[in-house]
Amino acid sequence: VKLVYKTFGEVGRLPQKIENNIFRIIQEAINNAIKYSGAQVIEVSLSQEESDLVITVKDEGRGFDTKLVEARSVNIESGRGFFNMYERTEYVNGKLTIQSTPNHGTTVTLIVPVKNTISTEV
Repeated sequence: VKLVYKTFGEVGRLPQKIENNIFRIIQEAINNAIKYSGAQVIEVSLSQEESDLVITVKDEGRGFDTKLVEARSVNIESGRGFFNMYERTEYVNGKLTIQSTPNHGTTVTLIVPVKNTISTEV
């Protein structure tokens, strides 16, 4: 599997707890793509927009029925991982969307408001 990483804009540091949660969410999305999508390429992009940090993990793999995720069921395959992703997203006051279509891939998008959370720590 090839991982392609792209960044857009100047991305500042965030408080460590927020960065750690963002990392874990994206780590889970990448792991899911590697384990279940069958895709040859996984694209991760990170962009700093006006007041939000936007991160996407996209693959052109198998995809799945998103109704299973919307129900936030912990009984589906990888359901616990999705549940954890949503929990962490709430902690960082973010928004997580998972778009997928069987046989057409999956896109996980995490939007985290950062306007007042950019860290001054060095």
